[in-house]
Amino acid sequence: MLGPLIKKHRLDKNLSQESLSQGICSVSYLSKIETGQTEASYEILSLLLHRLDIPMPETIEALEEIRGKIQQGIKALLFSDHEHKNRIRKDLENMKELLSSSPLAVDWHIFQGYLAMENHDLGDIRKSLSSLETYFSYFTENQRYHYYVLKGLFEIEEVRFSSALEAFKKAQSTKRDGNILSHIAITSFYLGDYVTTISLGREAYQLLMEEGNLQQGIQLSIIIAAAYSNKGQIEESLTVYRRLIHLTLHHDQEKIRYTVYYNLGATYLVEKQYLLAKENLNKAKNLLESKRVWQRMILYQKLVLCSVGLQDLGAAREYLEELGELKKTSFPQASSSLMLSIEWLMLYLKDEDPKGRVEYLEGIKKTYEASKKDSHFGFQLFYGEFLIEAYRLQRKYKEALLVSDELRRR
Repeated sequence: MLGPLIKKHRLDKNLSQESLSQGICSVSYLSKIETGQTEASYEILSLLLHRLDIPMPETIEALEEIRGKIQQGIKALLFSDHEHKNRIRKDLENMKELLSSSPLAVDWHIFQGYLAMENHDLGDIRKSLSSLETYFSYFTENQRYHYYVLKGLFEIEEVRFSSALEAFKKAQSTKRDGNILSHIAITSFYLGDYVTTISLGREAYQLLMEEGNLQQGIQLSIIIAAAYSNKGQIEESLTVYRRLIHLTLHHDQEKIRYTVYYNLGATYLVEKQYLLAKENLNKAKNLLESKRVWQRMILYQKLVLCSVGLQDLGAAREYLEELGELKKTSFPQASSSLMLSIEWLMLYLKDEDPKGRVEYLEGIKKTYEASKKDSHFGFQLFYGEFLIEAYRLQRKYKEALLVSDELRRR
C-alpha cells in the first residue's frame, strides 16, 4: 500500500515525480516504488513520506506490527470477538491521529467503519466510507472487499436492500468466502428472495463453520429458518430453530435465544397456532433486556395479536397499555410501519372486535404501505396477510386479491 499511498499524496499536492524524488532517489526508482515493482528501504520511504507530510512509525517492523494489529481487530469484529476487539481498540486509541494519515490509513478507516457498524452509528459509518473513497483507486483487493462489505452494510441500515445486494456482489467478485455469501443470502431474504436465501445460505453456513465464524453462522441460520417459514415450509423452519436453541444453550447467548424464540412465536402466530405462539413469545420476553425498546415494541405487538387470537382481550389490553408507554420513548430504530401498527392495534382498547371498522382497515393499509419503505419483505408479508384478512372481512375481495397478487409477485 505504501507505493500507491505515496502516489496519491504526491498527486494531491500537485507534485511531479521529479519534485518529490529530488535529493532522495531517481525518478525511475520512485516510479517503481509507486507501482509496487520494488520495495524501498526504510530510509528512502521515510524521506519520501516526510516530504509529503505523512507520519511514519519509527521502523518498517513497527509499521507492520501495527498493520497486523489492525487486521486482527477487523477479524475480531467480523467474528464478533468483542473481548479481543476491545483490547485492540484500546491499544490503537492513542495512535488515532497518526493512523488516519499514515500508510495505514485505509486499514484504519476500515476498522473504524466496522466499529461504527457494530454501534449502528450511521454518521460515523458515512465518515469512514467517505474517507475510504478518497483512496479507492489505490486499494488492494482485500481493501476493496472490505469497502464493498461496509458499503453494503450501510445500505442495509438505510433500508436500501437492492443497493446493498449490488455492493455485496462487488465484494464477492473480489473474494468469495462465508462472510460475503452470508451477507448476500441475508440481503436476498430482505428482498423476499427466499429460494436464494436458503440455497446460498446453506453454502455460506458450511464455509462459515470451516472458517470458524460461529457467530455469523448462527445469525445466518436464523435467517434461513425465517426464509423457510415465509415459504410455508414450517417443519424445515422448526428443525433449524431447534438446532439453534440446542447450540446456543452451550454458549450462553441470551440475545440469540431471544431471537430464536421470537421467530418461533411469530411463525406459530402466522400459522394461527396461538398457544404455541404465546409459549415461545413469553420465553423471548423473559430473555429481553428492558432497555431494548424497539425489540419490546415488536414483541408486544406480536403478543397483542396472539392474545386477540386466543380471545384473551384482557391480556391484549395489558400489552397495549405497555405499548402506549413505550411509544412515548424516543429511539432511533422506530420505523413508521411499527408506530402505525400500534395505532390500529390500540382500537382493541375500546372495542372487543374492531375488525369491521373503517379505521381498522385504513390503519392496516397505512402500515402495509409504510412497510414497503422502511422494512424488509418479511414485515411486508406479515402486514399484507392482515390487510388481506381485513379486506375480506369487509367484503372487499378485489382489493384483497390485488394485495395477494402483489405479495406473490415478489
